[in-house]
Amino acid sequence: MNLRSRTITTLAVTAAAVVALSACSSGSTGGDSAASDDAFSVTLVGGTAGDLSYTDTTLAGLAAVEAEGVKTNHIEVPDVSQGETLLRSAVQTSPDLILSITLPVDTLISIAEQYPNQLIISPDASDEGDELPDNLAAYQINVHEGSFLAGLVAGSITESKVVGAVLGGDAPGLNQFGYAYKQGVLAACADCTVNLAYLNFEFTNPDLGKSTANDLHSDGADVIFQVAGGTGIGVIEAAEEGGFYAIGVDSNQDDVAPGTVVTSVMKRVDQTVELAVEAAEAGDVKPGFTKVGLAEGATGLSWDEGIGSTTFEDSADAAMKEKVTAAKALVEEYRAQILDGSYEVCDALNAPDSDACAAVAN
Repeated sequence: MNLRSRTITTLAVTAAAVVALSACSSGSTGGDSAASDDAFSVTLVGGTAGDLSYTDTTLAGLAAVEAEGVKTNHIEVPDVSQGETLLRSAVQTSPDLILSITLPVDTLISIAEQYPNQLIISPDASDEGDELPDNLAAYQINVHEGSFLAGLVAGSITESKVVGAVLGGDAPGLNQFGYAYKQGVLAACADCTVNLAYLNFEFTNPDLGKSTANDLHSDGADVIFQVAGGTGIGVIEAAEEGGFYAIGVDSNQDDVAPGTVVTSVMKRVDQTVELAVEAAEAGDVKPGFTKVGLAEGATGLSWDEGIGSTTFEDSADAAMKEKVTAAKALVEEYRAQILDGSYEVCDALNAPDSDACAAVAN
């Protein structure tokens, strides 16, 4: 099913339901939603609620299926090292479906092989060539094209001609964001400088995000893309306090700091959650990886149709409004070329050796 045809579920629409799910989340056993005892049951393992980003986007999808009568539960995983133990605890409760985020694929494979009667689906995982057992499926959301579009925006509005990005770590899945963003900046502003800052895979440390963003700003960056989960909230805080601009990630973060967050790169884990539950309920789960991206509406910008955020533009002065108008036109020009195959965006996860990546990897 094309993701564009599904009902759009944004954090703004489902905020109350996400809060309710977050309230019953736990670091060990979680809590159940108030569905009927014979309802289809889903347990989400992974992430920490309240990050205003990746986990909350996932919880928005969980809230949507709960609203349709599915019994839901969220087991938080504050530290990935706890993931296997908490995943095992979920299996012991025998839900109809376990959804897993933030946990390594090899962990999922190990648990799935040990418990062949337990259906497990990851709504967001990276395909690194692993063969998945029959009771394990995963969606890979390719975000490079959406990140490229964000780079076009950053390159269109920068005044200093220096922009940055704060990435949670140096890994192919995160570089899929960062390299494509850099490519987009340079497509819009050939003489711009793009500085990428890597963290040590810390995704729940806003203070670190804030200090890293301030360091980039001290080096001249006036637009900074955050790809660091909860740590990235500190990037947005630094931008708001320092008078520069930020670009959000995963969810529509434009309203986190109106007038500061220019746009957000969407990673629609909420939609792949809904697709996973729908397939599991119908008994139509296809083992292996299903890859989705810009063409399917799984990534893009918060400005795009279906979300249509105008928060930044509404608060901008006349000069910035002109830049936004020009940026939107450039985004649509390149979007058309990407979708018809005439323009290649660097995909550091699936095609790191491509010519497009070679031009931006260093």
